[in-house]
Amino acid sequence: SSITAIGNSAFYNCSALVGVSIPSGVTAIGNSLFNGCSSLESVSLPSEVTSIGDSAFYGCSSLKEITLPSGVISIGSSAFCNCSSLDTVIIPNGVTVLNSNVFNGCSSLTGITLPSSIKNFYGYALYNCGMLKTIRFEGTKEQWNAISKYSNWNGATGNYTIRCTDGNILK
Repeated sequence: SSITAIGNSAFYNCSALVGVSIPSGVTAIGNSLFNGCSSLESVSLPSEVTSIGDSAFYGCSSLKEITLPSGVISIGSSAFCNCSSLDTVIIPNGVTVLNSNVFNGCSSLTGITLPSSIKNFYGYALYNCGMLKTIRFEGTKEQWNAISKYSNWNGATGNYTIRCTDGNILK
């Protein structure tokens, strides 16, 4: 209960790790913390977490869902890259950027909820999310169209619907 930080790569390639509960008081999920934990199915994050580091969950191919605390304001590049079992994600209000490769290779991702605070999608943010059906955007169509979207942010995806507060946009 007295832990306030966990070092980068602390659980790197712990392929037998199935579940973990991060204690209250930890404010950041470090770079590559669970990178390569291919059996990781569940993670409980405390409400104090405000940032998810680069490649934090990279290759956690058994991770089906994760609840990001409402205080999260930054999610690093490749944070959930190749989490091939992840099917739904809710990004909390306050996050302004979907970094490069953040959900690249999340081949089972069918839906993602994005706050109106999003201002940028960097390259390959949702690349190769071939099962994506719905992006629920908590803003208007005008706000959606104002988001800076870098090259291939949504490449190798099928058809999906962007559900805005004032109507839908089809890819």
